Amino acid sequence: MWQRHLAEQEAERERRAQEKVLGERLPATKRVPVCPHCRSSFLQVTYTGPVVNALVNTADPGSGVQDVVVDTDVGQLDKVAWVRCASCWEPLADGPRQHGSPAHRAAVDIADNASWAGVPWEATDPLVVKEQEMGRSSRIVLQHDLARGKVQRVSRWEYITCITDAERQQLREQRLARGEPYDYDLWDDDA
Repeated sequence: MWQRHLAEQEAERERRAQEKVLGERLPATKRVPVCPHCRSSFLQVTYTGPVVNALVNTADPGSGVQDVVVDTDVGQLDKVAWVRCASCWEPLADGPRQHGSPAHRAAVDIADNASWAGVPWEATDPLVVKEQEMGRSSRIVLQHDLARGKVQRVSRWEYITCITDAERQQLREQRLARGEPYDYDLWDDDA
């Protein structure tokens, strides 16, 4: 049983490493079609029928479809319904000379011409923002956004107070320079 547990941990580490490698592929040139809003090269191509979201990277068209998220909601016919940026979820226009149309065309071409044989499928919500609840597709996009510097990991302290650890340390040093106590809590003063 212990050996199986270790094998499962190793498989999970390998999956996470692969997601990180896929997410860190950034556009090599400025000629790559990207989202006009946030400059991400990861796009979701949504097909109707059983609603299928195919994750593609326009910076690496040879890799084909990166991941597939299936929604159980049945829609219209099997066709491309829309293309959205996987990072900011902005819809991309499909008409000529419309905002985002080059990225739309590139994403649809990649999804239509790719082999879907070895692509992992999952039934998750692509809009989940908690990392422990994310599916593979969302984790790949998260790695992509981290590599681009569009998002950053923050501690709970930073999230609640909007003060970074470096700013917190600077505030401590300023308090010490003024001769105030190093650390104290207001509710401890009453005790």
